[in-house]
Amino acid sequence: MLARLIRFAETLGVNSLPVVGLVAGDWSWSTALGVYWFENLIAAALVALRLLLHRRWRAALDERLPKELKTPGHFFTLTLVFNLAHGLFLGMVVLLVLKSAPDVVALEQAFYVLLAMQGLAFGFDLWTLEQWPVDRVSALAGHLLGRVVLVHLSIIAGMVAFAVFEEAWTFFAVFAGLKGLSDVAQLLPRRQTVSG
Repeated sequence: MLARLIRFAETLGVNSLPVVGLVAGDWSWSTALGVYWFENLIAAALVALRLLLHRRWRAALDERLPKELKTPGHFFTLTLVFNLAHGLFLGMVVLLVLKSAPDVVALEQAFYVLLAMQGLAFGFDLWTLEQWPVDRVSALAGHLLGRVVLVHLSIIAGMVAFAVFEEAWTFFAVFAGLKGLSDVAQLLPRRQTVSG
């Protein structure tokens, strides 16, 4: 129960930070998109670290992990390449579509806030990580990989929304909406399957 509450607080915090920045901090759409990019980058690093620690602590059970998740370095490299590609696409969106550069000071501040929120959730996970079943750490990594694909699709859908409505906020709304829904779906309870 406490783990679910911590995960909910982290999800709420990281997804609301760009919205709060837009409303209360007078951020541009470009700055808010940059914050989402940083959030994915930090999340990928911390999931890779969870995989690495879990593997070291429970090496005998690692054979059950999907092949692409057995090596935390491979997982991080894969997500890093996709995040860098997303950064390139978002950079083009920022410069060519939104036509405004992000506020570097606001991005730096947001980076540290994200690092603190995600770091606290990571720290909480460390207490019990050694006891996590392989399925749980695998599901966390799988969710992040799925979100990497979702971000790519969100960029495309956001571009379509911008082309139709010719309003910068439509790109952000589609992007943030799809990402937020994905994160909330991760928190929903899953039905346990009974074998046998």
